[in-house]
Amino acid sequence: MITGVEAVALGATALGGDSSFSGRVRCEPRSLHIDWFESGVTRRDGREFVATNAYRFSRETRTLHIAHLRLGEPVHLVSLPDAAEDLVSASPHVCGPDLYSLRITLVPRGLLLHWHVESPLGLATLRATYSLP
Repeated sequence: MITGVEAVALGATALGGDSSFSGRVRCEPRSLHIDWFESGVTRRDGREFVATNAYRFSRETRTLHIAHLRLGEPVHLVSLPDAAEDLVSASPHVCGPDLYSLRITLVPRGLLLHWHVESPLGLATLRATYSLP
């Protein structure tokens, strides 16, 4: 099960500036989905902030769905159809004027989630590496 995360946001004016995040992941498998809770520290402009995040991963016929758990309720982000190599979101998540697309790649001992954000303020990337024990 995934246990750790290291992330870097670059060119992220729309996300509040370049930043990094490191922390732990707690996974709670359920019968039809996995809830995934991140907690750690975000570093930006020489300051540190405690940060948390929660996702739900569920699978339906040949498609992985990812939702953000806002106040405990799932908000759909993206759907990623099965693929021989990387999983790529079928369409971007719309959040106000911003568009979020996702690519998931298997890496040695973990997963790489690469978010691409298009915003009126510019382009941003968020690369998060999730590690196995």
